[in-house]
Amino acid sequence: MNKKTVKFPCGAVTGNRTDWGYEFLGIPYGRAERFCPPRSVTWKGDRDCTAYGAPSLQPNFLGVHPEGMEFSAVGSEDCLFLNVWTKHLNVEDCCEEWPVDAVRRPVVIYIHGGAFQVGSGGDPARSGEKFIAERDFVFVSVNYRLGVLGFLRPEEGAYTWNNGARDVLLAVEWVQKNICAFGGDPDNIILMGISAGAKILGSLLTRPEIQTSCRKVILESGAMQSFRDCHTAETVWKEYCEYLPEGKSMEELTGEEIVRAQAAFCDREGSTCFFGPVCDEEFFFSDWEERWKHGQAWHGSAVLGSGRRELAGQAGSEAFRRDPEPILFSLFGENGNLARARYEALPEGEESWIRVLSDFMYRSYTDALAEALWKEDNPVWVYSFEFLPARHGMGFHFLMNQWDNRNLGVEEERLPEAEHLAAQMRREIRDFIETGRPGESWELYEGVNKRIYGSDVRMERREKDSLTVPSAQAYVRR
Repeated sequence: MNKKTVKFPCGAVTGNRTDWGYEFLGIPYGRAERFCPPRSVTWKGDRDCTAYGAPSLQPNFLGVHPEGMEFSAVGSEDCLFLNVWTKHLNVEDCCEEWPVDAVRRPVVIYIHGGAFQVGSGGDPARSGEKFIAERDFVFVSVNYRLGVLGFLRPEEGAYTWNNGARDVLLAVEWVQKNICAFGGDPDNIILMGISAGAKILGSLLTRPEIQTSCRKVILESGAMQSFRDCHTAETVWKEYCEYLPEGKSMEELTGEEIVRAQAAFCDREGSTCFFGPVCDEEFFFSDWEERWKHGQAWHGSAVLGSGRRELAGQAGSEAFRRDPEPILFSLFGENGNLARARYEALPEGEESWIRVLSDFMYRSYTDALAEALWKEDNPVWVYSFEFLPARHGMGFHFLMNQWDNRNLGVEEERLPEAEHLAAQMRREIRDFIETGRPGESWELYEGVNKRIYGSDVRMERREKDSLTVPSAQAYVRR
């Protein structure tokens, strides 16, 4: 594999030249200090970017500690890296003055999911090489701080909330300033996220920087439902602190001790909503809904989707069948009581629980964002992923060319059908990236019509596809 060096304003990097294009892995876009906002970085000389950078510090499992698995901390607090895949570079030696005749291509910035607790932009299974395939655009994936270090803060000291979201915003700004060197167009950025990544991007749509820097988004299983008030976040922090070693300040604790306590705190069914953006009145504001209603909403084109049976695994688990109340509380806090009330108005059984959990966690918020954008005359295309079992993130696995992932629960005899569906889904989403429209047969959203990715691909009118949820906050603690 040959090497290739690119120079741009903050430094120079050497990446890999492959048989399909170029990859630059582990480019530092910022520096993280514990519980502090990220800082921009520059460097002198050439930096080797031929291997992924460290992921955010995280436990080696999500949620309930797997029986027989020994805990370990994975990654580093120094984790602010991004990766770039491209087929073309604009100039041999790039600098601040880009040639006016250089070809500039759409740029996808991908933000990974993982319940704000695990994951990485450096997952080889979801590399940009797999996604851009025969198309001609630039793909960027991003690491950001997770869990306690990304979204909470100690009560003492001059620390900040929302550092994981601040990291993502800094990465977007880095791309704007530097992506021309990699053949990208800083005026044609598409933000793409799954689950927690979609929730971060949904929250950032309320920021003025995103409103001016990005005009296209692709979100699956996430919108704006992860905002929480300071009281909720402070309650989570106090409960987390009960798992910390006694007698040490946050500065004295090692990163492993911080993550070990986080893993112990989250060692329960349904612990996927403990972290997320906080309305701290500095970075995110509690009146963001009113701001949207009064002329400060994001404007652009959007593809929004969710799975029909997002939380089928949770609703079908033995722990949930045995006693749903603790899991409802872990998932939704006080809103768990409202979820229970919604269930009691439906026919008794597992499928009704799947609907309630899926809608309260994801689908209703996706529908609400689609409705809000549509009413402001934004071009919106909405899909429901319904290829069984249609679980959380399954559509994104298909989109990222992972349709044969056995963990998805696709039966062997249905794999050819799954591959065909995945190919069409990728084609339509890539069309949106390159042209701003996902194909002629996918109709613009008009309040009731959705693209259905199921046993076939079709448009369908649905007057009410998800339950009405009570609050912009899916997770509330009092």
